[in-house]
Amino acid sequence: AHGNTSPPPFAVCASEDGTRVYPWGVACAEDPTHSDLSTLRAMLFAGSMLSAKRATLGLYEQAYARRRAADERSQQEREARALSRQVFAAKTIAAVITLGVAVGLAASAAPAAAATVVAHAQSAASAAGTAALRAASTGATALAQAARKRIAAKS
Repeated sequence: AHGNTSPPPFAVCASEDGTRVYPWGVACAEDPTHSDLSTLRAMLFAGSMLSAKRATLGLYEQAYARRRAADERSQQEREARALSRQVFAAKTIAAVITLGVAVGLAASAAPAAAATVVAHAQSAASAAGTAALRAASTGATALAQAARKRIAAKS
């Protein structure tokens, strides 16, 4: 045996329209006597296509799950921030109302009641955690003290 004359394992001839014209004739890509394209196609796609589809579906499902989890975390964070703002607003409103009562009591010459309300206002202001409310409660305390002095001066 001088050499191997068997054909190569696969031979594919193709062009855009599936045929190729040679000087000795025409080769058709879909003709099994001319080309192994149909055999290669069946072998590659029949065996591998199902696993490729499963792998692709798995990738899409993982990407969707990651996106969905990120969206849910983002939504939870937005809801937590909104709740935090609502709690802050409620504390601030309570402190402002308490300060208003303290100022009203101080102006109406009821310093003892004003001092009690101012103490509540100061605790509400520190719970709200705002410098403006702490300053306002300090101002209400000053008003209550001024009212006490006026009452003491009249007596």
